[in-house]
Amino acid sequence: MADSYKINTTQNVHLDFEVASIGDRIGAGIIDMLIIYAYYILITVLIAFELLPNDAGYLYVYYLFPLLYHLGFETLNNGRSIGKMVLKTRVMRADGTEPHFSDFVIRWFIGLFEIMISSGVVAVFAYLFNGKGQRIGDIAAGTTVVKLKQRVTLSQTIFEETAETYVPTYTNADVLTDAEIEAIKEVINAFTKNYSVETLTLISKTKFVIEQRLNVKAQGSDKDFLMLVIRDFNHITGRIE
Repeated sequence: MADSYKINTTQNVHLDFEVASIGDRIGAGIIDMLIIYAYYILITVLIAFELLPNDAGYLYVYYLFPLLYHLGFETLNNGRSIGKMVLKTRVMRADGTEPHFSDFVIRWFIGLFEIMISSGVVAVFAYLFNGKGQRIGDIAAGTTVVKLKQRVTLSQTIFEETAETYVPTYTNADVLTDAEIEAIKEVINAFTKNYSVETLTLISKTKFVIEQRLNVKAQGSDKDFLMLVIRDFNHITGRIE
């Protein structure tokens, strides 16, 4: 079972996603199932109290929601059902691009058989043996489910004051201009607010540019490298945030 999923985009930008664990996917599925059951109960109670019409035509409409729940939410909510939102996961294409509507349709349609009919057993076995966090519907659609990184505030990262004993890692960070530092902050801010393929690509490209400016090779994640560059810049130049 894979812990991460590595992608090289068409722009030769390397992206490294954390695959949603089997626990994440089952947990999200249980939450979604409870929401659907709650909907069934609500509709049943409303019909029993004659607050909703009780005829065949209306019943078809009522039960379209459970049938189309996953397709609707994932299409309109950036690849996330309510369960995925709670567990901080989302659907994305295996090549690092955003899923198309047709991708959501394929994984949803196969999921009707793979999850509902088999009670999820087929999906679990497919996930365990695939190694890329994919059930059969994902394989057919060319998608996977990834874990969204926990968002942190900038005040917890690049705006903290450095101690007098702080030793900069990149001692030439002061070759950067104030405008470049502000641009780096904006990139990190976008990344922490919206973890997506676009912001991952943006922060990766920014890291590459700063590596060239400082003539260094980044250590650690792209975000950690950029935050460290800002801390070093602030310390060397005596900036107070």
